[in-house]
Amino acid sequence: MAFIGVTLLAGGEKSWDVSVRELFCDPLQNPMYKATMGVRRYEDIRSFMRFDDKRTRPIRQETDHMVAFRYVWDCFLVNCRRQFIPSDCVTVDEQLVPFRGRCKFLQYMPSKHAKYGIKIFWMCDARIPYAIDAMVYTGRQPGEDVQKNLGEKIVEQLCSGIRQTGCNITMDNFFTSVPLAEKLLEKNLTIVGTLRQNKADIPPVMKKSKSREVHSSEFGFNGNMTMVSYVTKKGKAVVLLSTMHDDKAVDDKSVKKKPEMIQYYNKTKGGVDTMDQMVRTYSCKRRTRRWPMVLWHNVLDVEALNAYTIFTTQHPTMRARGAGQRAFFTVSDFSSNLLQPTSIMTDWTECMNYGIHIAKEAREVILDAFKVKKAVMLKSSPADLVTETDQRVEKMLISKIKEKYPLHKFIGEESVAAGERLVLTNSPTWIIDPIDGTTNFVHRFPFVAISIAFAVNKQTEFGLVYSCVEDKLYSAQRGKGAFCNNIPLHTSGQEDITKSLLVTEIGSERDELALSTMTSNIHRLLKIPIHGIRAVGTAAVDMCLIATGGADAYYHIGMHCWDIAASSIIVSEAGGVVIDTNGSEFDMMSRRVIAASSSAVAHRISQVVRAFPCDRDDGLPAHTNEGAKEHSKGKGKDCKQLSGCIQARSHQSNMADPWQAAMDHAVAVARKAGEVIREALQSDINIMCKSSSVDLVTKTDQQVEQLIFASIREKFPTHSLIGEESVAAGQPCVLTDSPTWIIDPVDGTTNFVHRFPFVAVSIGFVVKKEPEFGVVYSCVEDKMYTGRKGKGAYCNGLPLQVSDQTDIKQSIVITELGSNRDPEVVDKIFSSMRKILCIPVHGLRGVGTAATNMSLVATGAVEAYYEIGVHCWDIAAGAIIVTEAGGVAIDVEGGPFDLMSRRVLVANNKTIAARIVKEIDTFPARRDDAPEEENQ
Repeated sequence: MAFIGVTLLAGGEKSWDVSVRELFCDPLQNPMYKATMGVRRYEDIRSFMRFDDKRTRPIRQETDHMVAFRYVWDCFLVNCRRQFIPSDCVTVDEQLVPFRGRCKFLQYMPSKHAKYGIKIFWMCDARIPYAIDAMVYTGRQPGEDVQKNLGEKIVEQLCSGIRQTGCNITMDNFFTSVPLAEKLLEKNLTIVGTLRQNKADIPPVMKKSKSREVHSSEFGFNGNMTMVSYVTKKGKAVVLLSTMHDDKAVDDKSVKKKPEMIQYYNKTKGGVDTMDQMVRTYSCKRRTRRWPMVLWHNVLDVEALNAYTIFTTQHPTMRARGAGQRAFFTVSDFSSNLLQPTSIMTDWTECMNYGIHIAKEAREVILDAFKVKKAVMLKSSPADLVTETDQRVEKMLISKIKEKYPLHKFIGEESVAAGERLVLTNSPTWIIDPIDGTTNFVHRFPFVAISIAFAVNKQTEFGLVYSCVEDKLYSAQRGKGAFCNNIPLHTSGQEDITKSLLVTEIGSERDELALSTMTSNIHRLLKIPIHGIRAVGTAAVDMCLIATGGADAYYHIGMHCWDIAASSIIVSEAGGVVIDTNGSEFDMMSRRVIAASSSAVAHRISQVVRAFPCDRDDGLPAHTNEGAKEHSKGKGKDCKQLSGCIQARSHQSNMADPWQAAMDHAVAVARKAGEVIREALQSDINIMCKSSSVDLVTKTDQQVEQLIFASIREKFPTHSLIGEESVAAGQPCVLTDSPTWIIDPVDGTTNFVHRFPFVAVSIGFVVKKEPEFGVVYSCVEDKMYTGRKGKGAYCNGLPLQVSDQTDIKQSIVITELGSNRDPEVVDKIFSSMRKILCIPVHGLRGVGTAATNMSLVATGAVEAYYEIGVHCWDIAAGAIIVTEAGGVAIDVEGGPFDLMSRRVLVANNKTIAARIVKEIDTFPARRDDAPEEENQ
């Protein structure tokens, strides 16, 4: 860090052409150089600096000329993209980094001041000087064909991170073409750019001509494209192409009568040139013969400019201090902090370690209370719960912190609920949620967390989230990275929203406006489309899942500062982005947040979601939600009569068990399959699609199914088999009276692809079309759920029993959105969700795997699960586990459970099941055993 600080300091003082020895030894120079390190130390570091492994370089050079700097360059670009959300317009242009040494991709550009150097194509924001993305031009790579339409390919590559944002791209005639404009329109991007006169798409009337009047304009229109030819002087015309403009607007007030297209182009064309000019002004470059060092100095220059841009955007008063402000920022703030000895910098590690210590003590209190009945009280709504344990844990945490740090301040969920004023000052402040996920805690749903954040000067210094049941301690300290149980965390880095898995919550609001806004947001996101949406019931853990890479984004409106204060810094330190739902800077007190793997994903979500009015945590003015009415639709309806259901069976039987050997084998092979899945989670995953872009399958699905099939066939050669991937490959799905194994090798494939921690192996066993046993192995959790007809249900050998709750208003319901994106189907799904939420229930959850959802009903963590569109392999095992735990399994319309119908509702009892039945809007789903011609 000190070496980088010295290098930046020289750039800030415009001393790039002063020799290193003069900087360090001349008494007239800044004494900071010599005070930081010796001149020999600095020169040695410069001499020995390398950016890759030289031993493996020859192999990598066979495909890439830039291998000596490629890794650092890619890391630099990832950070540039993550830390910034572009405005409505960006600019694409080239920069020539001066260099005259040996380099395979050295360029000669006579129009540039330096003439010789390394060419870099940049995409910069057109409004402020921020470099978003770049590509070093390395010429033809080894073995590559002759490059055609180079300008088009460069723009397509640079704009890959901003597609579907509606952004405009301004470019010069090297890049602009009609085919490029058409391709970018498909990605919801527009362009404004000049065209070369030799382009065949330009009509002859628009080309330069001495007969045309000076300052005259000719317009042409073709679909979404507009072309204008403007005569700047006699015999010279400038031609522009735009997919942003669609009229003949001209500035008639001006003598030159410039078209609006040209005025817009002139305003936005200088993004890259401005960046290049500002970089050169305070460049930290040093004389060198090595091209990687040239690129490294340029990276430092651009990074310093980007940091300055972000800083001045967040602190506008700094920009108003004049032209010398950037030099002050570079020298005084940026480089000086790098030069400052760590021993004199403020360090809150001691406070963080103490926070970890008391969080572990609090976890023991929570776990002791987890499995017993709780005295539940209400706060703001029937779904906003609090228990004696919440209050006890908060008092314990605050009293221990006060004892050690008596001058520190506190913001606690239960203290605020009891009437204390919520004020965040510059003083050291602990922000505490004693039990994040109280509804989960009440229902024993296995996601309950302690959240502790520490803020100084209104900036979060560290965050701790302890997921108590999982025994996972997430932690992050500003500038030191994020960790889970001391293992470093990194977000997925996903920049394509269509390949993303999102997490959100319905929250405790049950008024009509809030519910309609939340469900509409989910509806719009599914239409993008995205891979799926999950909900585990705790904001702190939701955001930590983004930090682990298990999901790609989380958004929520209506949560509080204590829910997200700790997890927001964990996401940021893991490389993620945290912003407001309107796309602006994250404000802890606003009760709105988007946390994502990249700025591209965050920005796309901010364009889709809408916020409903909710008061700020700190009491500053905000819109109120007046006029919201209680949703009472359907409250007077009578429950449908259940015409038939699979119910809990007697657990006593003295008869010999003919299928115990088969069940023992199922448990053993499920564990083997789980090992394969866990190994695959540590490596790259090859993804394919089945029925839609969100119905995924991987080689691991196929590999695991083959492993299970081979094992069963070897031991039980006369038995029949139905497997998800076999049916997808064309095998018939027919259930006969023969002993039949029904297998889902990876239930929750989307979770598996995203490493979201719910992935299961599901093995059901049916004889004469009646379930005999079921095995569900939740691989990441290492939980083996089993159910055997007449013998009960178990998890890792411990008996399971469904919840004894009979009041639907005291229940949690779990469901999934599925992979069907037909608008009518999605409308039906959301209609059902809204009606169930308005009963009201305590909450809705969804972890992305039907087998695990049903197993959670068996454990008593939730009261019911329903879904339309599942397959027999998703539910064959889970259904018998629920019924053997004392629950019921029925059709979503109240009829008998039919394994092949692709419709299921399991609940802890008939009362809860009947109440849910009347709220479900059904839609057609083709049966699993339907003849093939019905699918035509």
